[in-house]
This record gives sequence, C-alpha cells and structure tokens, in this order.
Amino acid sequence: MGTLHILSGGAAQGLVRALADDFESQHDLHLSGTFGAVGAMKAMGLSKDPQAIGCTQVTEILSTPGVQLVGDLPKAHELATVYTAVLAKRARQVEMAQALIAHMASPSLSDLRAELGFLPA
Repeated sequence: MGTLHILSGGAAQGLVRALADDFESQHDLHLSGTFGAVGAMKAMGLSKDPQAIGCTQVTEILSTPGVQLVGDLPKAHELATVYTAVLAKRARQVEMAQALIAHMASPSLSDLRAELGFLPA
C-alpha cells in the first residue's frame, strides 16, 4: 500500500478527513496530510484573548480548533476564494493524486463540501 501526502493550509483538512476511509479502501492507498491553520486563524486558535476576532475563509474557520464561525460578511464585502490543486513536479503517484482531486471535486461530495464551507461558483 502506498501513501499519498497532502499539504494544505487547512481548507482541505475536513474534506480529506471525511473521504479518507472510502478513498483509501477503493484505491489501496493511505492518505496522510500536513494541515494547519495559517496566519490569523492560527493565532486566534492559540489566543487566550476572549475579545479576539478574525476574518478568513469559512473552510479554514470550520477546520481550526479553538475558533468558531459567527457569520458571513455582508454580500457587498465578501470575497470569493478559488481553491485549486497542484502536484509537485517530482510527484511519484500522479494517477492517484489525480484520482483524489477528481473525487474531491465530484458531484457526489457536493453536500459534504457545502457542509465544510466550500460553496459552488
């Protein structure tokens, strides 16, 4: 069994963890990941300040321990993030990585993506 390692700032963490068991059993592959909140969310998650507030993508808020989503910005002030996937030039398991990316974007996971803060374009 091979291993596919995912690096993400935090947005993909919930999605990868939710689909890992099913994907691993279908592809005889182990998914591992290095995920972590970055910038403001990391600082907020570690902060002891009860007055701290932050602003970032819903996907990162929902996957960061120690913070909670309290609401969206008004439509006039919202920003949309386009999430993309990339493979390292030296990637060894290109076909498996492409299969994972296709699975993450598949229509069958649309409800799960929405639950984790990914909204359709």
